[in-house]
Amino acid sequence: MTAILHHLRLATVLVLGAIALLPGLARAETPDRELDAYLRLAIERYGVPGLSLAVLVDGKTSYVQTFGTASIEHQVPVNRDTRFPLATMTRFFNAAAVLELVEDRKLKLDDSIRVLLPALPAKWEAITVRHLLTRRSGLADYANPAVNGGRAPASADEAVLMVARAPLVFEPGTKTAISRTDDLLLAAVVEKASGRPFEGFMKGEIFERYQLTDAAYGGSRVLIPNRSEIYQALPPGPEGLTLERRSDLDLPRFEFATLGLNASSAEIADWMRLLLSGKILSKKTLKAAMTPEMEGDRALPFTTLFEYAATPRFEVFGASGAGLGDIRHFVPRDGKGKDVTIILQINGSHLPFQLPTLAQGIATIYDPQFGNPLEMIGDRLYVLMRSGQTKDALARYDAFRADPNFQTLSTELIINKVGYELLFKGMTAEALTLFELNARDYPNSANVWDSLGEAKLASGDKDAAIANYQKSLQIDPTNVNAVRVLERLNAPIPLQAPATPEKDKKD
Repeated sequence: MTAILHHLRLATVLVLGAIALLPGLARAETPDRELDAYLRLAIERYGVPGLSLAVLVDGKTSYVQTFGTASIEHQVPVNRDTRFPLATMTRFFNAAAVLELVEDRKLKLDDSIRVLLPALPAKWEAITVRHLLTRRSGLADYANPAVNGGRAPASADEAVLMVARAPLVFEPGTKTAISRTDDLLLAAVVEKASGRPFEGFMKGEIFERYQLTDAAYGGSRVLIPNRSEIYQALPPGPEGLTLERRSDLDLPRFEFATLGLNASSAEIADWMRLLLSGKILSKKTLKAAMTPEMEGDRALPFTTLFEYAATPRFEVFGASGAGLGDIRHFVPRDGKGKDVTIILQINGSHLPFQLPTLAQGIATIYDPQFGNPLEMIGDRLYVLMRSGQTKDALARYDAFRADPNFQTLSTELIINKVGYELLFKGMTAEALTLFELNARDYPNSANVWDSLGEAKLASGDKDAAIANYQKSLQIDPTNVNAVRVLERLNAPIPLQAPATPEKDKKD
């Protein structure tokens, strides 16, 4: 990590400095080099043990690269064949299977699910296959303790019985909510419509037929060759930030079909290339699958195949999996520029971050119009301050704040986020600079003064920390964290502040 950090200090300031803050500025001429540096920065910034990435540009493979280790214990590197658990991203491939069966006239999207599964409760008659795909079924989630009574089901049949006893969360087609029950029933629909065991159909018709030959089902206890270990962060302790094996991917057998797929980013990229070229689904079906459901003039967050989001400049079609994997397909609305598809996988991180945000940053390297200005200024500040260029960082921040294109954007949260990242890296002086910047620009935010108090305390300035926590409480008397810290410091608490609830007190 030290060597990587040294490389970053030399390279990323120059390379990431080329990322445009404004749409329309020229792209870098060597996106691969820029992307390598950007990813190494992300690995160092968030403490990612291993990462795999594939990029398609206009449906053609442009970049495939891996970084770091698949197993910390055995120091096995991530390579192109390394498989990662897809978790909830598994449903993306199941949805494609449903749409293929629709093309083969084995089922209809707007048929009731009871047409294929007549044993389901009569009260589910109004639920269609389309509702399951677009998260509009209204079915309760069998994983919800209020539904399963705190006891996870041991089989698909038991899960369905639990949900059958619960009322609908909403009338089908009226709202959107994620439920594992939707995915369970989609797998049953595929099996019934195809007339084949689910995994056999998926392997033969969806994976091996379309170059996803190494895809395999199984939870964390199943031995799958070339699969990465998966890690999660432990709370900071005397030794700093550490990782442990993640345990929530130990799936029961019946959830393999909905949460248990494992595959490499390189193979997913090959599969996506075929999908986008009309080789898996017809162009007509794919176009319909990339058309969002509408509620008035508002686009809903799921199509029949993808998660969906849009800005005035571009649309994003995606699939995500438990913070470990992400597919994002960026499409310019005006038809100008290139479509960029990101397939990103990691095996954990020391610090939390959003994979879709990282994917968007990657897409921005290929076309600045996909950029999020706040994330971009956050990246710029982090790079400059990590390399000791605090003066340049502040100048860039002030220029960003003065730009009329960005004056309606609030930088409070992104500055706070970068400040904490620097604080966790032991760069207390730099973190203090950012927290003080936030206090200057957002003096009426209780959270800003609370964060500044934490940084002052880390720097050893107890008096200043107390004053900042007191100021936070004056703005927000309900800030229990500030009360708790002041109690620990034996400092006066403003009269209007509440006592710390017993459950929030720490020894």
